[in-house]
Amino acid sequence: MFDLTKSISLPVKEEKTISLVLFYQTEEYKELMKEVFRFEGVTAPVVFKYSDDEIRNNARDFSDHIIMIELNEAFDVTYEIELISHLLPTSASVIVIGSENSISTIRTLRTMGYYYLFWPINKLELIDFIRGVNEDISRNSKLKKSRQAKRVAIWGTKGGVGTSFIAAQLSKELSEKRSSSCLVVDHNFSAGNLDIMMGIKQFKRRLLSPGMLSSNLDVDFATSMATKINDKLSLLAIESEHLSTSDMEGYVEVLTNQLAQDTNFIIEDLSGFASERLDFLAQDMEKQLDVLVLVIEQSVSSLREASLVLNAVNEKKLTVRVIVVVNQIKPEKYSTVDLDGIEKYIDTKLDVLCPFEPKLGSILLRGESVHSKSLPISRSLSHLTSLLLGETPKKLSLFQRLTKRI
Repeated sequence: MFDLTKSISLPVKEEKTISLVLFYQTEEYKELMKEVFRFEGVTAPVVFKYSDDEIRNNARDFSDHIIMIELNEAFDVTYEIELISHLLPTSASVIVIGSENSISTIRTLRTMGYYYLFWPINKLELIDFIRGVNEDISRNSKLKKSRQAKRVAIWGTKGGVGTSFIAAQLSKELSEKRSSSCLVVDHNFSAGNLDIMMGIKQFKRRLLSPGMLSSNLDVDFATSMATKINDKLSLLAIESEHLSTSDMEGYVEVLTNQLAQDTNFIIEDLSGFASERLDFLAQDMEKQLDVLVLVIEQSVSSLREASLVLNAVNEKKLTVRVIVVVNQIKPEKYSTVDLDGIEKYIDTKLDVLCPFEPKLGSILLRGESVHSKSLPISRSLSHLTSLLLGETPKKLSLFQRLTKRI
């Protein structure tokens, strides 16, 4: 590793400068970078050996830099980037270097908001490419604008199935354990217990009044309406004495879109009866929603509501990825439908089972994170997080182990 205390100051057109950090896989590429900057007579970039841990521990410290990631040793460049995208700050421009000479790779990464540089490359081509990215930055047209947050809807089939619990704990694991920035959006404007599930004490919703809406809907205003939970986690929960629920939903959407530019995940808490929220899919959400986590309990009424949502997704031909979670809010022996019966009724495989946990209430009241506990439900929630991040499970999930015994 060369100079880790200074970042590159590269002269480009119009006297612009650029700061750069490099995560490298091969010595060959690192040496090329050294030669380029020695030839240009400028300070070397900040350099780290590529690994998930190095990116997790260091990438966010350089959100104002251009981040270069060498993936010449990756089996699949796009897949590798998908696995680490939640660790990268959305405010940084990112250049991916790879040996895949494929137009589909270039197009896919560009759609995701990343620049792609094909290897091998000579020094002149490399320096010109970096200058081009810098010019994009100076024109405020950089690709990072396309790399907004992944939007995840936690959709409860009915009240009391644990929708807010799943939303809260998923966001806490992503922010506390997976180094991903998250914004939780509360779509219940007067009730709910999301604050308890997130361990927030003396919580108060932000008041939205008509006078605030005339000209204030910018990023700074949106940020002021969110409650900071930790360095990587915020909650958007508003209320109003004058606005209707439909108006509130409209303003929540505007505020969320403003905040989506500076976070990795938007986690939307859609508690209540699923049939009452089908308009959520009707509002052209197929272009914005990335994942729908459908939360079910083992009851006939819950399954009926689940079918309504799944049918709506199929009828509208939405491309959203659906993850089905069974949350056992009571011991299984008191359930009216068994796990095998759920799959037959909704004609969809179940992805995660959160088993009944008698200690859960006391854990939440103490404001503790469930993912930090050594409990079956903790492992299930971690499995859900892995599915969301596109990771391949390393071992058989709890749900799979249980269903093998049915």
